[in-house]
Amino acid sequence: DQPGDATKAQTARDHADRIETQAIAEKTGRKMEDIIADLMDDGILNFSAGSDAKDSE
Repeated sequence: DQPGDATKAQTARDHADRIETQAIAEKTGRKMEDIIADLMDDGILNFSAGSDAKDSE
């Protein structure tokens, strides 16, 4: 392993995650920021977080 290989691998994973998030945003009409906030909230795309979050009553 060359020094920096782990960093390159992480960069590649991060880029793939962004591409996946962008594809989801295009399909759902949601903003990438809202999708990321939603996934960080509970790991599920369920409108629980983000600017388009739904109130749970």
